[in-house]
Amino acid sequence: MDDDSITGSSASSCSSSSPTTTPSSLFSGRKQTANTKSTRLDPAPDEVDPVSLVGKTLVQVRRSPNHPSITLHFSDKTSYQIRVDGYNPQFPGLSKVLEMNAQLNGVFPESGGQANVNLTVDRCTSIRMRDKAFDARSSKETSWDQTHLGVVFKFKERDGWHCLWAMLADNDSSTGLCVFRSFEDVYIAQAPTRPLNKGHNKRRSRHERQMRV
Repeated sequence: MDDDSITGSSASSCSSSSPTTTPSSLFSGRKQTANTKSTRLDPAPDEVDPVSLVGKTLVQVRRSPNHPSITLHFSDKTSYQIRVDGYNPQFPGLSKVLEMNAQLNGVFPESGGQANVNLTVDRCTSIRMRDKAFDARSSKETSWDQTHLGVVFKFKERDGWHCLWAMLADNDSSTGLCVFRSFEDVYIAQAPTRPLNKGHNKRRSRHERQMRV
């Protein structure tokens, strides 16, 4: 795999992803916010610039068993979460899954799992991706090209780019076949360090109510 490109995965049931640009084109001058700025109407107030993770040493990865989130713990005692934009743990709606390319196999665990690692973040950014979404829940199937944001990492100790993105899917209850597929943006947020006092819970935003693992 070339060091400055991501190869998109081939379509397979509900799974598919291919970036519209390569990360190398986003790293001119290291700051890439103009190229990767989200078009979301309601950006998450807790979102942090992925560049904030550059230079940190990742020591533990925890994947929530109940929510589409991954918590990253670093050697400097900071923690961040990879989250799905718009996800509300009280009203989860259609199944939302964080997917990843093959480079993250063995690095990021399966749902509910935990992995101890020792990886230095060399580069981290958002990347604009394009996928084929479809809706076959009625007699007339429709499909469209959907653009969404993923997150990519490059670690000093490993080759290639490591990419994550979010997919929404609905399977037919009788056949098990995927009848709807769509995509959402993912973003990085500071992870909560401890539960808030009960008296402060009522005024938390939908983003601040994000899941803890």
